[in-house]
Amino acid sequence: MRLHPDLRRVGVPVDAWLDGAAARVCLTFDVDAESNLLSRGEHYLEHLSTVSHQQYGQRVGVPRILAVLRRHDVPATFFVPGITNEAGARQLAPAVETLGYRVWLCPVTDARLHFASAVTVVVPRRLIGTAVGFADLDAVSPDILAGVDRVLIPDEELPAHNVLRVGRTVIVPAGNPIAVGLLRERGESVVEVEYDQFTRADAGLTCLVGLVH
Repeated sequence: MRLHPDLRRVGVPVDAWLDGAAARVCLTFDVDAESNLLSRGEHYLEHLSTVSHQQYGQRVGVPRILAVLRRHDVPATFFVPGITNEAGARQLAPAVETLGYRVWLCPVTDARLHFASAVTVVVPRRLIGTAVGFADLDAVSPDILAGVDRVLIPDEELPAHNVLRVGRTVIVPAGNPIAVGLLRERGESVVEVEYDQFTRADAGLTCLVGLVH
């Protein structure tokens, strides 16, 4: 596994990337279902074959993926858009609870497709995100963020809400100095990578990177 050129350029050692492992992969799944269609217009609800196609992953694919993950004891992250998928989130919740997690169904109050388009995890008990992302969590219950360090970034640095931790390094989209400064103030080792082409499509680092442990 080769180190990304941007990481090599700033002097990140291979050990920091692999942390002693042969490779690292982060398994993430976007359970979009009908959300991509409805974001373009509700008239798509009249196309029953298309809606059925979009629902297949939620109804059939997700249970199969969960079964494989459970069989091999592999952790993963699921992103479920709030625009249409409350039913999908409720379907996923019992499977997650069997792994010992407490599940909260959180609303998404603006136009973003994913909750992770506003908040992501830096390390356990530390989140980075925008005001609207944290407000969505607070609206569900004050217990969700009890004892959690909030790295609050301004709206103009929205791309920096989605970061990826690899070993001891936090990878952040370049061009977000406030977010980078806040992370470094907390002792995080930060590497910036060019990412502007992907943010135009509402993509984040966790959408495109696979991390194997």
